[in-house]
This record gives sequence, structure tokens and C-alpha cells, in this order.
Amino acid sequence: VFLGNGEEWHRYRTLLNKRLMRPQQAAVFTPMMDEAARDFVSYLRQTRDHEGTVTDFQEHLFRWAFESGCTALFSQHLGLLSEDPPQLAKDFIDSNVKVLETTNTMLIIPPKVHRALNTKAWKGHMDGWGTMFRVAKELIEDKMKIEMERKDEEGEITDLASYLISKDLSPKEVLGNLMDLLGGAVDTTSNTMTFTLHALARLPNIQDKLHDEVMSFAPDHQAPVTQEQ
Repeated sequence: VFLGNGEEWHRYRTLLNKRLMRPQQAAVFTPMMDEAARDFVSYLRQTRDHEGTVTDFQEHLFRWAFESGCTALFSQHLGLLSEDPPQLAKDFIDSNVKVLETTNTMLIIPPKVHRALNTKAWKGHMDGWGTMFRVAKELIEDKMKIEMERKDEEGEITDLASYLISKDLSPKEVLGNLMDLLGGAVDTTSNTMTFTLHALARLPNIQDKLHDEVMSFAPDHQAPVTQEQ
């Protein structure tokens, strides 16, 4: 979707819209997103210091966003919100941060200048993208192998990877679309959530209204949130 144009872009966009933009379809991800959110709250409780303060909150939100994204894409948790997350996931988060940091430098001086001079920012930027693509490719190929082995089995499709594979896209097309989604989901989601939490912290009356609305749908805060809710 990110690099496609014309007919190609429209074809991919149409496929993804059916799964992502329709409320009834998007609701399928609710239980998985709820589980990731609960894991994140537990993770923050373990991370805070003796005064109850959580430092490097943006990095923690990156972890949550990546974990949530992988849950929707592959129906699996990578363990980024555990005490000892896998190296593969940590590599992706570190590389994402590196890309974002070097992007700011690229906005000041045109990328073609950095490339010509092979600057530190350019090398860091390309290294970050390379690692992100390597990690995403590994995750996607593992999922594709599993889905190809059980392609003829019947059952509800709950993740985007399985959905795209079921649409008879080529392996290259599946890889390209899932890389777009995974690469673009982390910083956008975490940055949006950062601003949302900041706004709620400054407006406690709105925070109370949001809390009341959530509790009206899930009065038992210990119970998992379901698709029907």
C-alpha cells in the first residue's frame, strides 16, 4: 500500500479496508487488543520506581504498540512486555527509534546530501531500516509457513496475515503489505497515545467521563473485554 500506485494500490487498499475500516470486522481484534493492554498495565506497574514514576515512557509505549500490532497481524504475543523480551523484538524497537531520530536530521539537510557524504545520520538511518525489514520479514515468513501448512483447514480468520494469505496474494505481496502495516503502526500508535494520555492528564473531568463510559461497557474491570462489548 505504501509504495503502490494506481490499480495496484487500489487492489491492496480494498483488501485491507475490508478488514481494518469496517467496525464489525475491526471488532474481531478486541479480545487480543484487550489482552495486550492488560499486559502493558502490568508491565508499567513492574517498571515504575519506588516513587511510582515510570521513566522513558515513550519507549514503553513503543513496546506496547509493537506488541499490539503483532497481535493483530499474527495472533501472537512476542513478549515485549515481559521482563526478558526476545532479541528480535528489541532489535525492531531500537531500530524504529533510530529511524525516527535520524529522520529529524534528514528534514534539515536533504537526504541526498547525507547519502552523498555517507554521514553518520545516513548510515544510522539505513541501518535502522535494514534491521526493521529483517525483523518484519522473519516474523512474516514464519507466519506464512504456518498458514500454508494449514491452508485447507476451516476456521475463523482472526489476524491480518492469515487474511491476506487467504486472498491468494503472492508471498511477495503478503510480505510487502504486512511490512507496511508493521513498520507504520509503531510510532504512529505510540505517539498518538502519548498525546491522548497527556491531554487526559491535563483534563481530569474528561478523564472521568471516559472512565465512566468504559465502565458502563465493562463494569467488571477484571473480566476480559469481548467483541460484543
